Amino acid sequence: MRIDGECFCGKIAYEAELTSPEISICHCSDCQALSGSPYRATATARQADFRVTRGEAAKYVKTGSSGLKSAQYFCASCGSNLYRIGENDDKVGIRIGTIRQRHALTPADQCWLQSGLKWAQDLRAIELRPDG
Repeated sequence: MRIDGECFCGKIAYEAELTSPEISICHCSDCQALSGSPYRATATARQADFRVTRGEAAKYVKTGSSGLKSAQYFCASCGSNLYRIGENDDKVGIRIGTIRQRHALTPADQCWLQSGLKWAQDLRAIELRPDG
């Protein structure tokens, strides 16, 4: 599946080919802090199938508890979290919210539920309000 996306302000854009879409949700405390959300949804592509088409993303390198480094890429102008590339990894984790075709992508798995916020694991009990 061919995808494309951009940051909130449009200064950085990318495109990628998802050969067999690996869509996942991570509830770890790092993803919560980095995204400002209860979890982070990611589409995985091979680095060879991903390219930035406009602008240049800023980078923050996080060292995980395993000792491995993970480069987090974001827009320095609007702060949109765009993608990550792990140390010794040939994959790119693209943040779902920045993908134009995000409505066609469905997560297949989730991880780090023990770090997750209990209310975020089942939203059905939370009252719905009209949009706007």
